[in-house]
Amino acid sequence: MKRRRIVRTIAVIVGAMLVVLLSLAIYLRFADLSGWRDTVAEKLSASLGRDVRIAGEFKPEIGRITRLSAGNVTLANPGWCSDPTMASVQRLVFELDLWSLVSGPLTIHNVELEGARVALEKDADGRANWQFDTRTESTPSNKPLDLVLKHALVDDLQVTF
Repeated sequence: MKRRRIVRTIAVIVGAMLVVLLSLAIYLRFADLSGWRDTVAEKLSASLGRDVRIAGEFKPEIGRITRLSAGNVTLANPGWCSDPTMASVQRLVFELDLWSLVSGPLTIHNVELEGARVALEKDADGRANWQFDTRTESTPSNKPLDLVLKHALVDDLQVTF
């Protein structure tokens, strides 16, 4: 009798957890997440040490393959550069296999860039604007990133150096 009660309690706990996870997955799949645009831009800005702005469309679609569509995205240059904008993209589509964040290698199914402008620049001291100081004490930088990019489409790209 005691064993049966323990099994039933475990079954109820596991069932409740599954209901919560399923509810969260359904919410993330069908909710309008466009309100997260500023939060995502702030987090990217903080992690890159540069201002990131998303002025246009922002449409994340959460699922096993997570898709993000964004429009009018800009990345600022460091203060010493002649142009305030390092990169801008009129339209960006990015599809990531979320399970690959756990299992590796990081798998990007699709990247689409339209109307991208990139300005690469070095100063007299040899500093390059494409070098970011993203290291923190808690993140080791010695290990290379295993990355699989399955498909990329770039339309109307301009790179200046």
